[in-house]
Amino acid sequence: MIRSLPTPLPIALTTTLALLGGCTGVLEDGPAGSAGSDGPGTGGGGSKGDNLDPDSGMPIDEEPEGPFTHAWYTDIGPILIKNCGSCHQPNGSGPFAMTYELAKAWAPLIKSTTAERTMPPMPVNNDGTCQSFDNARWLTDAEIQAIGEWVDEGAPHGPVTDLASFPADLSLSDPNLTVKMPTAYTPAGNVSDDYRCFPVTPNIANDVFLTSYEVVPQSRRIAHHMILYMVPTNDQSWVTTEDAKSATPGYPCFGTIGSPNGDAAQPVAVWAPGGGRIDFPEGTGVRIPKGRMLVIQMHYNLAQGPDTDLTAVKMKVTNSVAHEAFFFPLADTTFKAPPQMELFKTTPNGASDLLSITDGSFNMLAPMTVYGVFPHMH
Repeated sequence: MIRSLPTPLPIALTTTLALLGGCTGVLEDGPAGSAGSDGPGTGGGGSKGDNLDPDSGMPIDEEPEGPFTHAWYTDIGPILIKNCGSCHQPNGSGPFAMTYELAKAWAPLIKSTTAERTMPPMPVNNDGTCQSFDNARWLTDAEIQAIGEWVDEGAPHGPVTDLASFPADLSLSDPNLTVKMPTAYTPAGNVSDDYRCFPVTPNIANDVFLTSYEVVPQSRRIAHHMILYMVPTNDQSWVTTEDAKSATPGYPCFGTIGSPNGDAAQPVAVWAPGGGRIDFPEGTGVRIPKGRMLVIQMHYNLAQGPDTDLTAVKMKVTNSVAHEAFFFPLADTTFKAPPQMELFKTTPNGASDLLSITDGSFNMLAPMTVYGVFPHMH
């Protein structure tokens, strides 16, 4: 984070976006059923284990013989629920809920993905050698070792005690403005990914500044991410026409809002699974002009089957702020790869682990303070 300069200046909240095609949202090496069969992944995180295929993971009907170094109820469950439970909970976005029965069925994969640090997802290195970050989804080396030892011992549950509840997304308890999709939407079941734009116009009497928000999807099972855009004024009629032409709610879009000047659409709020309440830095806010149309762009991933969604964005707005904030998307819009390409590989100078290097930029018209970055790519 760059600290504020002594004189009042505009500030920027930057986003990095690389929307390069759909992703499955499924752990490919997991137990059978992770993509919608009768295995542990069915139902987007159902918490019952009575339909598990024992061959897909570890038997759950017997406790291994002790003594144990670790047990689910004493130390492993609290670690996984705290760090993984915001997605891996009943009806959550993860392919299974982090209950004992399902965690044991998926135990070998939990061991390997935590050891590889692919789960919980935290692409930024938080081991302290370069930097450390607040609220990081980052297991300690001791926690990873404990998970591995627990799996090797047969994933015992130990003495049954009460566990902490699944972490809830931080809630915005006092919103004074809410926008939501006009009607519920169910993606077609014959696609893997669906990008859909839903126009909304906030009911405000004057310009306001967004200072906090919370995105509330109805279906966390299919909601992959959301971006709330401000429609350029000269594109509002185009968006209205596209929305009216569609036989189902909203209209198809990809990248931004799909309009002629869509690349200039200003993001207002962004969300991905596991994200909760967002509070902008004190004294800052993103302007929403009176009468300006917004678009809720949803990316739905249907790896676990279709569902119906009615996403809402709860907001805290105020009439003035000390510093007006902006989101600046940083994306290489010239980057192209063939659809469904298995691997986009370049190996300059003999490098063996480099897939691609891409960048984006924008011209700064005045000094700015960067408060945060929201990286996102597929």
